Amino acid sequence: SPEFSYARAASGGGHMPTADEILAISMGTAVAVDDDAPSGAAEEALEDVHTRFILNLPDEEFESADRIFFQLEQAYWYYEDLLADAGDDPDQPDMPKIPHYKSLHAFAKVMFKFSPLLEPMLPEFDTMYGAFSKYKRKIGTYGT
Repeated sequence: SPEFSYARAASGGGHMPTADEILAISMGTAVAVDDDAPSGAAEEALEDVHTRFILNLPDEEFESADRIFFQLEQAYWYYEDLLADAGDDPDQPDMPKIPHYKSLHAFAKVMFKFSPLLEPMLPEFDTMYGAFSKYKRKIGTYGT
């Protein structure tokens, strides 16, 4: 049977993998270095988010932690609202279940590990996120 594809499932043209397909895929990709590294549908969802929100950013956007984290915040809400929630929706049975992230911080940390563009900045992640959080608290918001 065809290999499962998050993109095909998201467009309504895929199928949920069988236990045999999951076993075959995991045996073929059992090279995980990081136990927390996403795999399967979760990895495809992160690749989708990476392509939409990070990959095509102009170089100057990578010069500011604030700009990076504002992009990651948009990516986080896209991931949570359109990808992770869809996997929980009984009206969309073809959508795979992928993990939810409890905070922007958790999601951004995963994206820094996942993205070849962000990964070189991983040692500075906590400092960058702290500066972004401090800056964001200065910005007035409306509503809840």
